[in-house]
Amino acid sequence: MKKRVVLFLFAILLVATSVFSITACSVLGITACSNADNDNELLEDWNCFPEQPEPEKPAPEITPPNENGEKGEQSSFGSFYTLQEAYNKGWLTRADLMNIAYYHHSTLNWGAEFIPEGYNPAPKTPEVLSGETLTAIKQTYWDNNYKVNNPHNVTLDDIDIGEDYYGTYNNCVAVMIWLNGAGYGCAIGDYYVGNVRFLYPDTNDMCIWVAGDTEPSQVNELPVLDETKSAEIRTAYYNTEKKYFTSEYYTFTADDISFRYYGEYSGLYVMFIDVPFFDYTLAIERYWIDGVPFVYGSGQCLAVYDNGNFYYLNRAFENTLFTQDDLLEISYRLGYGLYTKA
Repeated sequence: MKKRVVLFLFAILLVATSVFSITACSVLGITACSNADNDNELLEDWNCFPEQPEPEKPAPEITPPNENGEKGEQSSFGSFYTLQEAYNKGWLTRADLMNIAYYHHSTLNWGAEFIPEGYNPAPKTPEVLSGETLTAIKQTYWDNNYKVNNPHNVTLDDIDIGEDYYGTYNNCVAVMIWLNGAGYGCAIGDYYVGNVRFLYPDTNDMCIWVAGDTEPSQVNELPVLDETKSAEIRTAYYNTEKKYFTSEYYTFTADDISFRYYGEYSGLYVMFIDVPFFDYTLAIERYWIDGVPFVYGSGQCLAVYDNGNFYYLNRAFENTLFTQDDLLEISYRLGYGLYTKA
């Protein structure tokens, strides 16, 4: 008897889940949700998470290190950041990352194969670091790790950069710091920052050093949706889904629509569209479009706006409205929450 009750409740749960999925798709109001022929009609199936095979090795994330070691303190000479942190702060462009990757891989005996064919890097400026800058970098490292407690009597002479200087970009000095006598485990590291690949032959990692008296400018700013385009998209969405904005319990207008905007790609605008009368269940959703991973924190999908029409990301790519480079950039921004509210 108990088994029958459990099976009956499970059947009810399946039906309820199907009803919720249909409602979510319709209320979201993105017309190109499925494989129907007519993209201008509301569709009542939920296909923004297409079934695609998982790549053998998705791009891993970089874990930012502790800025100050347990035996050190913040240095007045400067600060260290990971490549990911510097890029997220808008201090580095993708062109900068490409340049850094070129010079990094050039220092490795086996690194040439990871340099794109025909890529011409910008020269390092300055070509070599001055003695004053080298000392400041070493002093920062020493302060962060050994100023408070130094049981092994580490000195500045034990800290080395060698050939691992990869250029200075917007006051961001890209280097690899080595501690003489320290053991670095042999392990091939394979990381992506801004969808630029970096490989390492051991457990050491490069970093960005910024002098204590400088502040990098914003060269890689978050996307901004201008007011005119924002008003156009609100109006188009309201007109598409007007029947959902009024009920016996509430009345909303186009002004109640908000966006989390991820940027413009190939003339199309990518965003989450938020409305006050609908909430999404929190659940990690992961899927791939042409081998590019996308991770969502709820059942809500990214919307694509194109001259009065709305699409899901996968349908926009199927219709060749996006390039794979667009997908890579969107995936990166989605993964690191790089958006602005509008």
